[in-house]
Amino acid sequence: MFGLHLKILETARESKHARILKQVDHCGNSTLVRRATNIGKHMLAEFNEYAPKFYNSEEVPILESICYSVKKRAFDINYGDEDKAKKKQKNKSIARALDEGNILRDPYRRLCAIEPYLSREGAITKERKKINKEMAQHIPISIIDINTNNNQVNQSEEEDIDNESIVQEVVDAVGKGGYRNIKNILLYLIPDFVKKGILNPRQPIVNLRISGDGRNVGRKVKHVIVTVAILDNKNTLHQPDHHHTTVLYPGYEDYNSLLSVMTPFCHDL
Repeated sequence: MFGLHLKILETARESKHARILKQVDHCGNSTLVRRATNIGKHMLAEFNEYAPKFYNSEEVPILESICYSVKKRAFDINYGDEDKAKKKQKNKSIARALDEGNILRDPYRRLCAIEPYLSREGAITKERKKINKEMAQHIPISIIDINTNNNQVNQSEEEDIDNESIVQEVVDAVGKGGYRNIKNILLYLIPDFVKKGILNPRQPIVNLRISGDGRNVGRKVKHVIVTVAILDNKNTLHQPDHHHTTVLYPGYEDYNSLLSVMTPFCHDL
């Protein structure tokens, strides 16, 4: 009886000190991923141990994936070799979609918590940095000084951008502008246009359309953007993605400001 009593005490002691796991609803993404990874490892070990008992010795069963759910939250674990090229292209596509849709990091993280097939936010940020670094080598952005006297907008005009952080960033940048060399842009685009038959290397004339427009950032300052489009590419001429930014500066579209900011552009052109 005394020995039996000790076993009861031991069981009670173990249950008292047992670690209580958080519920899924109160766990972060990293915790859920770690749990799913551990489950996947144990399932793979169990599969490799028992599967050969049910198949011919010449047959090699392979566990490719498992799927389970906890409180209607689905978890998919894939064991196959990952196609790195497809993954890289997928991350690039997601980064582009996030930029074009102005989707911030936190909303995307919430999407990842709902849809496990989406790449993690850290992987997308890493891919975006690679793209920025690569583009900075092909088409670097340089800073130019702007001689402008009047940066205030007409208070009666409607504001185009009302995001406070963007407004403050533009206000702090008054007197400076960004410039991308037109030659670098053309050197980057023309090989693809030649490959597609849009441009003919035997007729080395590229027809350009140079245009500019201003927008009110809040009620404090206007910024002006100058873009270049290749007229030879007629099918995409009216698509915004094919109008390439060369100059961007906070200020008015007055003659003195344009003369100052467009000097390097005209020289390179």
